[in-house]
Amino acid sequence: LDPQNPAPLRLAGDYLSNRGEFVAAAAAYDRYLAQRPRDAEVVFRLGVARGSAGDAVGAIAAYRRAVELEPNTVAARNNLALVLDETRQAPEALAVAQAAFALADSNPVIMDTLGWLYLRAGRKDRAVALLEKSLHVAPQADSTRYHLAMAYREAGRVEEARKLLLDLDQRLGQSHPLRGDVAGALVSLP
Repeated sequence: LDPQNPAPLRLAGDYLSNRGEFVAAAAAYDRYLAQRPRDAEVVFRLGVARGSAGDAVGAIAAYRRAVELEPNTVAARNNLALVLDETRQAPEALAVAQAAFALADSNPVIMDTLGWLYLRAGRKDRAVALLEKSLHVAPQADSTRYHLAMAYREAGRVEEARKLLLDLDQRLGQSHPLRGDVAGALVSLP
């Protein structure tokens, strides 16, 4: 490796990440960033690798750094909001998701995240409205469909929730990550 050219380290990180070797990918990104610390895209990739490796604290730090380097990055803000929520930092997660939405209010992924966080914060009406809009923009988004079904359930719109969940149950493959959540939600409906 040419010590003046860290690009192979970035490529190694991408390759390892694509293979699911997230700890090794994070190490390659860290080595790259030791030479190019202001590369916001690679800092974001480091956050993804750390999060995928189960290192929520490391993912949060990387996403915060990516936002610091590139304040208009909605992907880093969105992922930061999700990891903050997973680590029970709901108020900050909601604020970060709102900031992402302010930058990209027509992005269905951002709408989905903010809608889900609104639901988790007990703001059912806001959640339903935003998740309906997100699903309209991206009708094939399974996670949005699931989130909207949960919002409908919480809002007392049980039949609409059931319809979405039954549709998802038919669409999802046996190994889909949402499979268990959908089955559990269907069983829990009145």
